Amino acid sequence: MSPNSRNLHGSCNFFLACGCFTDICHTSAHWVYMITTVSGINFIPFSLCLWTQTIPQFCVTGSIIMTLCVGIDRLLSVSMPVSYGRTDKRLVCAGGVTVALLLGSYFYVVSVLFAISDQGNTPVLCVIVNSLSPVAQSEWFAFCVAVNVLDLIVYTTVWLFLRFRAGMSDESKKVFKSLFVIMLTVAFGWLANAFVQAVIVPPFVPVDAQMDVMCYWGIPVNLASASGALTLYLFSKEYRDTFRRLLGLPELKIKNAQAFTTPSVAKSSKS
Repeated sequence: MSPNSRNLHGSCNFFLACGCFTDICHTSAHWVYMITTVSGINFIPFSLCLWTQTIPQFCVTGSIIMTLCVGIDRLLSVSMPVSYGRTDKRLVCAGGVTVALLLGSYFYVVSVLFAISDQGNTPVLCVIVNSLSPVAQSEWFAFCVAVNVLDLIVYTTVWLFLRFRAGMSDESKKVFKSLFVIMLTVAFGWLANAFVQAVIVPPFVPVDAQMDVMCYWGIPVNLASASGALTLYLFSKEYRDTFRRLLGLPELKIKNAQAFTTPSVAKSSKS
């Protein structure tokens, strides 16, 4: 979203901006893990981990929901353009944020109940998913897989509309291309992470190596979370121009190749 770019206003770009903000907060959670690791403490009580990761925990859930909201918003815009155009986008934005907050609150409350119980001092490596209680963590990964599978269905449906429905502008297709790439990186990053943590690690990885494996498989998620702006810059001229304007960079100008005419062709054309 940019106040100077009217074309980038609207619910889709609002959800994109919220997704970027929640990803920033989500990735900031790694400072806690870095500090405990560098200091040699490594493990801290679950309750302390939860309090330090409160905002990032809400944001990691919000980030996943925002990606889905972008897809649903685009699906409605291409499947029901007239009805979508009449919709109050403020209500759409409020609805998406409300869903994210409600889901984040559920996982947080379940974790708080564990933190204030007799097991609240259970030592954990304070990566962000470990700020979820065992029950909340299990439910959250199931939720994560379900939402990302839904992402694939929604975005693929939008792509089919853009691919086969007449009247779709080239710019709309280019913008959605960037959104589709973002969705793929985020969805497959989370799907791979959730699959490894839920299916591969428990039966096949020794207990003393499980945390290392889980942390390594968190890398695709963080790469996906950090690559959204770059993807929009590479695939969408409108976003690219906006980014360059906000950063004070000169506008990119593509020079048209001049036609080369040989003397013989010129003479024949005159004759």
